[in-house]
Amino acid sequence: MATINGDRNRFKLRVRFYDDDPTTPVFFEIKDRMANKSRPKKRAAVRRDAVASLLAANSPQSSHLTSEDPQDFPALEEFCERMHGLNAQPKIHVAYSREAYMSTNDNFVRLTMDREVRADALPRDEQAASSIRLSMTMRNPMLVWGKDVVLELKFPDRFPDMFRELVHIFGLRRCGAGKYVDSIATLGEDKL
Repeated sequence: MATINGDRNRFKLRVRFYDDDPTTPVFFEIKDRMANKSRPKKRAAVRRDAVASLLAANSPQSSHLTSEDPQDFPALEEFCERMHGLNAQPKIHVAYSREAYMSTNDNFVRLTMDREVRADALPRDEQAASSIRLSMTMRNPMLVWGKDVVLELKFPDRFPDMFRELVHIFGLRRCGAGKYVDSIATLGEDKL
């Protein structure tokens, strides 16, 4: 709702995973926006077998992590504090196919294309942490934008010349593409 209301200071809590492999981590992410400027995303790589416990309000432990990155545990603690403060629960599964390119010198200049953005409301019985299902399979997915492709051009400072050419050649226009917000609108708030 903060996005729809145009709140200048807002954040998202996301639980993100990329496959069905039980040995790969699940990422607990905080995406902050302060006065229309994005701040670096905070994320923690969590063991899959710890996800239900964390979502059920159990205290985070360093043993829940898959990484020894010193930034992971504070990110996980902050995620859990915010989640519990809001009494937030999983409500919707958003998925898409991403094609990504990044500069070979650094990862600051990136181009991503997201296709087949789809959403599925989690059944009420799966909104409880104890029954969270970390699966790429969706039960009743709905396409959010049909066959449209979301192209993101990501860069830290100066707009790169190669991006300027791309925008000019293809007549691209800048617009918002809120996957989560538009997914809710597509499914209908009453289903969540």
